Amino acid sequence: MGVEWFKGNCLMSCSSDGTIKIWNVKKGLCQKSIEAHEGKIWAIKCDSEVIFSGSDDKLIKCWDIKRCEVVQTFIGHNGSIFCLDLNGSDQLLSGSADKTVRVWNKLTGECMRSIWVTHTNPGWVMGLSVSQGTWRVVTTAR
Repeated sequence: MGVEWFKGNCLMSCSSDGTIKIWNVKKGLCQKSIEAHEGKIWAIKCDSEVIFSGSDDKLIKCWDIKRCEVVQTFIGHNGSIFCLDLNGSDQLLSGSADKTVRVWNKLTGECMRSIWVTHTNPGWVMGLSVSQGTWRVVTTAR
C-alpha cells in the first residue's frame, strides 16, 4: 500500500480495502474516501490534477481528484499491479506480478511497450523508478 504527497498539505493513501483516501495533513483529517478498485490497491502516483492507482484487479485507473471520477482505465497487465512511476509529461510506467514493466501513454491509455523483466519465481515486479529523460529504469522483484 502506498502514500503520495499531493499539492502542499494533501496526502493520498491507498489501501487493502480498495479505497483511495485524501488526507488534510494540517488538520489530520480524511477529506475524501474513494471506492476505487475491487481488490487491494498497491500503488498510487499523483500528477497535476489526477492520480493513478494500480491494484490486484489488474487495472490502472486515472482519477480526476476534484470530481472523484475515473477518467481513464489502463488494461493490459495479467497480474496485480504493484508499482507506478511517471516519465515526463506523457508516460506512465507500471510493474506487475505478470513479470512485466509496461509503458503507457498516460493521455490515451495505450500500452506503448511491454518489457519482460525477470524469469525467476515468482519474479513479480514490486518496485520501479525511472530516471527522468534518460529511460533508465530500475526495478525490484520478489
